[in-house]
Amino acid sequence: MTTKIQYNYKGLEQAMLTGSGIERVEREVMEQKLSEIQGQFIVDFGFTGKFKIESGEAQPGKYGTTRTKFKIVAADVKTGAMLKQHPGWLGKFID
Repeated sequence: MTTKIQYNYKGLEQAMLTGSGIERVEREVMEQKLSEIQGQFIVDFGFTGKFKIESGEAQPGKYGTTRTKFKIVAADVKTGAMLKQHPGWLGKFID
């Protein structure tokens, strides 16, 4: 699951997009989503799901910029199996 955070790239410099400030804000957003996902997972499926936030470098965008992207994925087999049985479940948390 990836939460989309969009920027108006006109006037933004590569250093701003790859700097620790934006990365920190995006990580905080994903940590909030992670809490929401974990809580709803218990309600929907009756057990505590294990999730983790993964990060990687995004492909260069329209303006040739790259930045760190984050996504939430299952962190164990049981959680992964439940998500496989319910495709799109994580997708409902995307704004």
